[in-house]
This record gives sequence, structure tokens and C-alpha cells, in this order.
Amino acid sequence: MARKARKNGKMERAKCQGIKPDGLRCGAWPLRGEVFCMLHHPDRDNLMLAGSLKTRKEKQERKKDRKDFWDFLEDNVNSPEDVKKLILTAIAEVRSGELDNKSASNISSLAGHLVKVIEAGDLEKKMKYLEDKLKEKDKKETLQDMLRKRHTG
Repeated sequence: MARKARKNGKMERAKCQGIKPDGLRCGAWPLRGEVFCMLHHPDRDNLMLAGSLKTRKEKQERKKDRKDFWDFLEDNVNSPEDVKKLILTAIAEVRSGELDNKSASNISSLAGHLVKVIEAGDLEKKMKYLEDKLKEKDKKETLQDMLRKRHTG
């Protein structure tokens, strides 16, 4: 167990008890509950291997979860009504304990931005529709003017 050292009247966590190649004591913080740092720990190789395998597996799982989440959003969230359903689902999951408050808060914040993006996209579509209709009307009027001129002239 890591010992506490007294320094200037305050209790501090002891440093690693390992000795460096130059003969000086290591000054690194020991692993939690140990007296040696990762470099000087007698079971260092097994600790490092276990840590790297765990980290690699966690990274792969997080990457898969992110991909699944983005696929879900792309397929299921296309309107403010869909965002409302997403938020209601998050609320239900918080209440049942399936989702922590921090994640729900993040979803809520991002959902607000998502609604704005969806609404902006809808406005853009409406503007394009109106512009196209206006162009059609202008073309029609131009064609009618040309026919009038031909018959009157």
C-alpha cells in the first residue's frame, strides 16, 4: 500500500520506491494502492498488457457505438417531430436508469441544434421551390409576351 509522507506539516502521497539506473530514487507517483509506478512495478508486463488490451477493446466498442448512433440518427431523425421523439426517449431512459443525466443533457443540447439545422434545411427547400415557381412564371409571361407581339405586329 502506498504510504503517506509528511511534508511541511501536510500529508502527501509517497513517491515510487523504485530505483533508477543512475542509482537515484524514482520520483513518479505510484499506481493507486501500490508503492511502485508502472515502470518499476514487479508485474509491469502483465499490467501493461492488460491495460492495452482493455483500452483497445474499449476503443473498438466506442467506435462501433458511435457508428451505430450516427446510422440511427441518419435513418430516424429528419424532422423536429423526430427530435421530439428522441428527447422523449432520452427522458424515459433517464427515468428508468438506462441513461445517465450527463448523456441526457448532451443529447438535449445537441437536439436543440439539430432542430435549428432541420428547420434551416426546410426553409432552404421552400425558398428553392418558390424561386423555381417564380422562374416558371417569368418564363410563361415572357412566352405570352412574345406570342402577343407576334400576333399584333
